[in-house]
Amino acid sequence: MARLSVIMPVYNAEIYLASAIRSVLYQTFTDFELIIVNDGSVDGSLAIMQEFARQDDRIIIISRENKGLVVSLNEAISVSKGEYIARMDADDICYAERFEKQIAYLDSHPRIDLAGTRFELLYEKDIDEDTRQEIQIFYKNIHEPIDYVHNKESILEGYKILHPTWMFRASLIKKIGGYRQYISEDNEFLFRAAMAGCMLGRVEECLFQYRISNQSVTGKNRKSQASKRSCIEFKLDYLQLQMPERFYDVEYVIWGADISGELAYEVLKSRYSQSKLVGFIDGIKTGEKLGVPIYSPGEFFSGRNTDYVFIATRGGARSATAFLKEQGKELEKDYFKIV
Repeated sequence: MARLSVIMPVYNAEIYLASAIRSVLYQTFTDFELIIVNDGSVDGSLAIMQEFARQDDRIIIISRENKGLVVSLNEAISVSKGEYIARMDADDICYAERFEKQIAYLDSHPRIDLAGTRFELLYEKDIDEDTRQEIQIFYKNIHEPIDYVHNKESILEGYKILHPTWMFRASLIKKIGGYRQYISEDNEFLFRAAMAGCMLGRVEECLFQYRISNQSVTGKNRKSQASKRSCIEFKLDYLQLQMPERFYDVEYVIWGADISGELAYEVLKSRYSQSKLVGFIDGIKTGEKLGVPIYSPGEFFSGRNTDYVFIATRGGARSATAFLKEQGKELEKDYFKIV
């Protein structure tokens, strides 16, 4: 039985698939099975993976009609036999020592349930400069430090572990279950793991190349607002489960007076029509938004109190959390980051 199961969903990836598979097969750590799920590809992907499977018996192929990424991931997990499970996408590249170093990290950190790695960006030639700048912001954000003392809060600040770099203990699936049908299925999985008290970490070494193509960027942009809404929804689902009836008739404030704050308000209003937005908190903006005042943090908390604070900002999440703790507020009970 292999110690590691590598799961790779594939949909119409013939351009990059061979390189991705080779980067897995040429690992310095060799005790693994590679489970490739052909999710209804209509290009030459299946023929490529079949040719590799004829040459290497560590490859297991599941091929069927298109069912989507979440179904493919869960299907691969269901047949996996490894102590550890590693993610891999069909257009990315693993460095040769990726598996060896991630397994060594998890072996030496028994409290860590899931670990990603640092990565570099692999740009296609036709990526324009504006897109490169956007991606650089994403790259900087996702490499923010992880606080292992306050791991839950650190993970809630923002997405810090790139999905295709994940390696996690198979026991994590027994703790929290598999992937769920959300637009941002990886974000929801990490959120659920963090809220269940699982420890999440990162190998602070570049062991992966993450491909940036026009196709991937277009898909990311198209999903952006829908992903934010989905994120708000599953976090509110969690809060409602933990504190039934808590938000049906309260006064609340949203920290973050930008488009994310507007989206948060839309979802909150649709869910809790009896509750009232009394203002936004923002460290930069002033004036009004959606008919309510925009307060600075000090201005708001020196003048009034409120039943709940929803944090709806990425860049200011850490400072918002620190400020709220200084005011004696408690995570979940008094405030929560929902974007």
